[in-house]
Amino acid sequence: MIFFLSVVTCVFPFTQTPSGDCVNTFIDFTNCGKIGHICPDNYTSCSNGVCSTAPNVQLTDPIPIFTAALNGSVDDRFYNLTVPFDITLYNTTTNFVQVTTNGVRIKY
Repeated sequence: MIFFLSVVTCVFPFTQTPSGDCVNTFIDFTNCGKIGHICPDNYTSCSNGVCSTAPNVQLTDPIPIFTAALNGSVDDRFYNLTVPFDITLYNTTTNFVQVTTNGVRIKY
C-alpha cells in the first residue's frame, strides 16, 4: 500500500492548525492571534489578532472566489464578481466589482 502525503503551506496571515487547516489568525475567533487562542465569551470577534467587542458578520453558505491561502500567492490578484445588489460610491452605481487581495474596488 502506498500513501501520499500532501504538504500544505499557509500564506500569511494564515497559519496552519494541528489538523492541517489554514486559518487567518487575524480574524478567527477560535484562533485569535495564535492557534488555539479562543476569545472569552464577553468578546464578539477577533480583529487584527486581538479579541474585540466589535460586531462581527458571519456569512451563511459563502462561496469562495479564490483559495490562494493554500499553496499560493495572495498578493496582487484580481477577481471579477457580480453581486446581487447595487453598490453606490461617489455617485456611481454598479453591481460589478473587482475583488482584490489588496482590497475591493468598484470597476467603472
